[in-house]
Amino acid sequence: MELTIYDRNGRPHAYIAYGDEKIIYLWNGKPVAYLDGEHVYGFNSKHLGWFENGVMYDGQGRRIGFTQKTYPSITQVEPVKSKIC
Repeated sequence: MELTIYDRNGRPHAYIAYGDEKIIYLWNGKPVAYLDGEHVYGFNSKHLGWFENGVMYDGQGRRIGFTQKTYPSITQVEPVKSKIC
């Protein structure tokens, strides 16, 4: 299962791939972070923020990402995802 994350302009920016681990990927297929509960960490183990109730927050508590259900307007169409081999 995957969940698209939209930026503050309603553009698809990343997606969360749910499996054994919850990995956050950019649209080019590059893994950039992971979820541990509601916490978002970079692969360097640095705490980047939170993902709660469909909203992603940065370390200062600013809303930086949304699911389609939590975005306050209409979102843009998702582009095709790239695959890294």
